[in-house]
Amino acid sequence: MRACLVGFAWLLAPKRVVSRNAKQPSLVKHQIMTKISGLENWDLSAVPLTEQVASVSVFVAYPKVSEELLALTPKGRKGLITYTMRTEIDAVLAINKLSDWQLLKTGGQRGRYHGIRGQIKVADMQEVAALATVQSIQVEETNGRKKRIAKPRKKLNFYCVKMTVAIQIEGYDKGKQRYEERYVLFKGHSETEALRKAEVAALEYQHSYLNSDGLLVRWKMESLDNAYEVVLAAGADNLEGAEVFSALKTRRRHKPDSLA
Repeated sequence: MRACLVGFAWLLAPKRVVSRNAKQPSLVKHQIMTKISGLENWDLSAVPLTEQVASVSVFVAYPKVSEELLALTPKGRKGLITYTMRTEIDAVLAINKLSDWQLLKTGGQRGRYHGIRGQIKVADMQEVAALATVQSIQVEETNGRKKRIAKPRKKLNFYCVKMTVAIQIEGYDKGKQRYEERYVLFKGHSETEALRKAEVAALEYQHSYLNSDGLLVRWKMESLDNAYEVVLAAGADNLEGAEVFSALKTRRRHKPDSLA
């Protein structure tokens, strides 16, 4: 009977519930360390940990779109963004880990700052990176020795080259002219190499013929307009879904076309 009571007591005792969604300490530390870049370029092994110091730029997060921001006028949003970023900077300065610091001003925005440049002990860097308001920390210099980093060999990439081909017809030298915009993929170690290949291909593409009316028609390569590096998604081994070309242009607005 006593054994049964002991068993029931164990069942009724409060138990510690571990959420499956709770982040493991190692995962949290990894996420914090990914905010820090440039430290791996320095050898600090000859410097005691308590004396390791780095010159860094600490960048705070830009506010995300929120109902609070959308409820304001554009001028009000601008002011709230400026205020929020300054509050984030003050939160970083409040833990007193940076010395000899100065604010990083955002160009073109009056009174707005996006980060801090200063000195910090390497041992304190993780604590600053752990702040939710900190987006990234860039290590610019330390009191250690700069590592020699071998430059990685350039790999072959795909480049999409935009070409313009003029279609010339004998006797037609006025009015509208048809032309072709071609987007052709070339593989190369650089944009320059891809453009050299495109020049050769362009000469081969040009051709002339007599149309059904007996008029001479010539397809002439007019220009190589642009080269765009095709970036594959992480882990992808083919071009499926890859953006092969992109260009920002301005056009006459179509109605209705507004976010208002």
